[in-house]
Order: sequence, then C-alpha cells, then structure tokens
Amino acid sequence: MTVLDKYDLTLTIQNLDEQGLVLFDTKGRSVRISVSEWRNQEAHIAEPATDITIVSTAGILAGWIESHKLENFEDRCIVPLKSLAPMPSDFCFDAYCSHLVDHGGFFEGENWECAGCGRLLVFNDKR
Repeated sequence: MTVLDKYDLTLTIQNLDEQGLVLFDTKGRSVRISVSEWRNQEAHIAEPATDITIVSTAGILAGWIESHKLENFEDRCIVPLKSLAPMPSDFCFDAYCSHLVDHGGFFEGENWECAGCGRLLVFNDKR
C-alpha cells in the first residue's frame, strides 16, 4: 500500500516540482517522501525542501519529522531514528507535545502555558 492509497490522495500537476513529488497535508504544509540510507541508528536523506519529511527505507515508511528539525551535513540531512514520529491516521502532521509532563510550564491565572510549544492549557483543578 502506498501513501497515496493509504490516505486517499489525488495527484495534480501542483504535486510536482524540480525535486519530484511533493504532497500537501490537510493544513496545507508541503510533504515529501525521502528514501533514506540507514547508518548507526540514523537515516541519511537528501535535503527535502518541504515543511514535513516522511522517511522511507526499503519501501517501509519509518516515520516523519518537521524538516526544520533536520541536521544538515554537507549535501545531505541526518535524521536520528528516535526523532521520527509515527505516521498519523489522517494526512495531517501535527507535532505531538506532551506539554507539562516533559516541558513544564507557567501558570497564567486560569491557564498553564506549555514551555515546550507555548500552547495555553486549561485545567479545572482550582486547588
């Protein structure tokens, strides 16, 4: 099963650019599938020039990462295996944030502001 089949995507001429196939998620972010070479728990890929990169190796989708988080090294990017997020159930690549558990936050009267993503979180506990 391909990404096109799994997410029921339709291709148009807008899905082609100078580097090949580019897709768009439900929020309009550009997405590219990059075939990788694995070395020492890292994937080595060509620079994707998109917002989101799906990493593939040997026909298997390993996961996705926001492209600005990629580590550039000469003519390629290096992606640590543990930094890949699992493929979503729909074609929307929102980054998961565990908010206060991992990042902590700041209490702003009625809300907490996550120190990781900046999102305001409402808690009903008034203790």
